[in-house]
Amino acid sequence: MTRSFWKSKEWIAGIITGLCATIGSLALADTIGVTFLPLHFIVNGVDKTPDQNIFKNNGTSVPASLIYDNTTYIPIHFASDLLNTPIHWDGTTRTINIGQDSTVKYLSDLTPFYIDSEFKVVRSSDSSTTKNSYYSYMPTLSLAGRTYKDGFAIHYYPYSYNSNTSNSIKRIAFNINGQYKYLSFTYGFDDHSNSGMSGSSAYTSNSTTSSSPKREILLYGNGNLLWRGDISQGDLPYSETVSVAGISNLEIQTLGTNLTGDTVVDLVDPILKR
Repeated sequence: MTRSFWKSKEWIAGIITGLCATIGSLALADTIGVTFLPLHFIVNGVDKTPDQNIFKNNGTSVPASLIYDNTTYIPIHFASDLLNTPIHWDGTTRTINIGQDSTVKYLSDLTPFYIDSEFKVVRSSDSSTTKNSYYSYMPTLSLAGRTYKDGFAIHYYPYSYNSNTSNSIKRIAFNINGQYKYLSFTYGFDDHSNSGMSGSSAYTSNSTTSSSPKREILLYGNGNLLWRGDISQGDLPYSETVSVAGISNLEIQTLGTNLTGDTVVDLVDPILKR
């Protein structure tokens, strides 16, 4: 199913012009004449006004709007959420892609040729999702207070984890036929993991104790390790871009340590770039 474009050129121009960095000092704001005036946001009759004019951008609280030189600015990801239109930042080319882009593809839109039962695929382009035997619910793909519409939820059960067995490794694999140059994504513990912490308040910094529940995520291309990262419960989400040039067989693997209770790790906005 094709994702919708924004139909208003004025909206697009205004939002691109409105890209802004967080201003951390009220004194600085006064110096340059910035006003943090709370605004109401009504989209097609639905009130989407954020609480206290604060937007959660990957776990960081930023103003949902500000006024400078008689122009209103809002964060680009806030605009994406308001209008339900995907926006992707390509750091390699410093490009903002709005709506459908023929040069990018969500990895989650492809059909895997192998998938372990703990993996759940969530697609905004499909009214249904890829359901596996372990799942009787729909994952939220919620990281640090923000909900995503595309990606993978990997559910770990305490009885299924054993660091000394191959069962600790969970896999999903795709054939991408060497068509893409980069894969970008964001990953972290889902807000609804059952481990004593929930919601965006659980994310305070990227520094945790050695006993925190941890997950490793590994990317393999044609059988070779391309990238390896880890995440601890309580960390803010991380974003990565990995080269997949010349790769036909792309595989995601995850494994965990110090897991207690049901835990879910999300890998969201997995975008392949030509």
